[in-house]
Amino acid sequence: MTQRREVVTVTGSFGDWTPITVHLTGEISARDRTAPFKGTMFAAYPGDIVFSKIDARSGAIGMLPPEIGKAVITPEFPVFTADPTRLDSGFVKLVLRTSGFIAALRRKASGTSGRKRITPEAFQDLHIPLPPLREQQAIVAAWRAALDHAVALECLDSNFKCNG
Repeated sequence: MTQRREVVTVTGSFGDWTPITVHLTGEISARDRTAPFKGTMFAAYPGDIVFSKIDARSGAIGMLPPEIGKAVITPEFPVFTADPTRLDSGFVKLVLRTSGFIAALRRKASGTSGRKRITPEAFQDLHIPLPPLREQQAIVAAWRAALDHAVALECLDSNFKCNG
């Protein structure tokens, strides 16, 4: 992975840039803000991995979704790009949510107990098992099939309302 450090300059308003936040669930959403941030701002694009330096160890790490075309963040939210020829985006999303990955982030956090942070360097130092791309895609497909099967089973339960 490579850190993206593309500086964004806006004046007065964000224009076509969207300020974002990263939730503890790993979801990334638009932030309700109209005034640009003070200080340096950086770009993130769909498929980029974005995390909160302070809250990554609690799960605030995810991939920018396609519906947010151009995001802008502060230096407290490092951005990384993954090589799509080596990493499947669905596989990365799954790995980022695993308890083992979150535990590894906790071990990498440094600083005082109340304000421990994950530095970009510590993030890059993490190692995950990386199967070949086709195997990553097969893992994601199996995971999605299992979720679909679970939904179908829930729909068979008369106490569960299903759409459709």
